[in-house]
Amino acid sequence: GAASGIGAATARALVRAGARVALADLAELTLPDSERVLGMRADVTRTETLDALRDAAIGAFGSIDAVINCASVIAPGPVDRLPVEAVYRQINVNLLGTVLVTRTFLPHFRERGRGHLIHVGSLGGIVPLAGEAIYSATKFAVRGFCLALGLELRGTGISVSVVCPDSTDTPQLAIEATQHGSPFSFLSAPLDPADVAAAILDTMRRPRLEVAVPSGRGLPAKLLAWSPALLHRLYPLLQRWGGARRDQFAAASAASAAPAAPRIT
Repeated sequence: GAASGIGAATARALVRAGARVALADLAELTLPDSERVLGMRADVTRTETLDALRDAAIGAFGSIDAVINCASVIAPGPVDRLPVEAVYRQINVNLLGTVLVTRTFLPHFRERGRGHLIHVGSLGGIVPLAGEAIYSATKFAVRGFCLALGLELRGTGISVSVVCPDSTDTPQLAIEATQHGSPFSFLSAPLDPADVAAAILDTMRRPRLEVAVPSGRGLPAKLLAWSPALLHRLYPLLQRWGGARRDQFAAASAASAAPAAPRIT
């Protein structure tokens, strides 16, 4: 997911840090002219493209130290009104893609006796997002998968991290705003993708199983999730507040011209 949003911001941060990086996305990538950067097209739902990415990265750099999976899609809307294709697409990219990325790179890490799998989840995988039930379900599943995998790999030298950012100013958030996504996604000002990228790089330096971005929002999210009854009572207030902010964000997005895809430098 290196072409836009959190993935592109993380790619830029890694390049600036001097890392050797293999970047992949379904969309076209704009890459710097550097022997330290490899770019490919890949689809997280197709194992043959993931195998090709892994082999190309090993061929170019000798080994892989960490994998960062940011690929994600969203289609807001009531469950019974979403096209079934949109349901499958979210499940396939967000959840199945996470599993397939893991299966592709984990054997290489086992051979080396070390490595780091970093999957980008969401605070929407801790607090349920009304209006985005399918997306939220996939992020709940990604979090559960990573937490279970971390237990499975305990003592192997392989780290697992699930990074759960709050709403971030990306093309995906614009979709949520303009297509009446969950008001919960707009309760606070959206994060800058660069801030999430910084948290991901910090997680690479200091591996932790679960990382909330920003860190101060993780505990409140878990407290809300701990009491579904409380969340139900608060929902009308949160819906009005977040809905108003969502509409403001949508208006601002419509008023601004679509930015050009950022160059990874």
